[in-house]
Amino acid sequence: MNSEIIDHQLLSSLKTGFLDRAILSDKEFQPELLVNERSTGKKILSVIIKELLNCQAFWFSVAFATKGGVATLIETLKNLEAKGVPGQVLVSQYQNFTEPEALKMLLKFSNVGLRMMTHGNFHAKGYMFKTAFGRNLIVGSSNLTDNALCSNKEWNLKISALAESEIMFQSHAEFEKEYQEAVEVDTDFINQYVSIYNETRYSSRYRLPISEPTALYTVRQPQVQPNHASHQWRQQGSGYPAQPCGPRRYTYYVG
Repeated sequence: MNSEIIDHQLLSSLKTGFLDRAILSDKEFQPELLVNERSTGKKILSVIIKELLNCQAFWFSVAFATKGGVATLIETLKNLEAKGVPGQVLVSQYQNFTEPEALKMLLKFSNVGLRMMTHGNFHAKGYMFKTAFGRNLIVGSSNLTDNALCSNKEWNLKISALAESEIMFQSHAEFEKEYQEAVEVDTDFINQYVSIYNETRYSSRYRLPISEPTALYTVRQPQVQPNHASHQWRQQGSGYPAQPCGPRRYTYYVG
């Protein structure tokens, strides 16, 4: 398909999506709101799998990844590995929610680069795919978890554009900047992260009673991050006390 036809289809689809839904255009290029709809069986996962199977490269940037989330894509990722389609996945240590098992599963793929952002409140959720004509981008609320991709009430916007477009230039540049700042994940990294993850998940230090009517407290977790040169872990800001901030109850946030 030549560039003039692609340009025409994209322009027509943009008019349908942003000006008048009555304008006829190729649905493949139209902007689309992606949701999970139990009554119709509609899933965000189905769109991501379709994009992966038709892409020439892919980039995922998510705050959280779980074993269940990666499992939903395992067969698709095997297919891409066999075809030599490269990908990069960026996850976050934010709240130590990303599961070590998810990292282990992703690390097995030779065609997938895997890194973790170990500092800051990294909370992005974006999926970008290189196609034969340009790029498709999905941005919204869905992390790489099975609930987010299959059942949670999520909103994600899918758009299509040429690789030379401003929005795709910005998106790819932002991903590359963050990816370069992140730490490469390998077996040693995961082994050290496991202890941090387990401490966060199971330590009573992070559990607060719900019933006592005293005050609302928030907990600042220790920010644990690796030394980029040696993967030696250091802990910053540990031992923060809970801080009162309002209504008379306790709660604990996980993201």
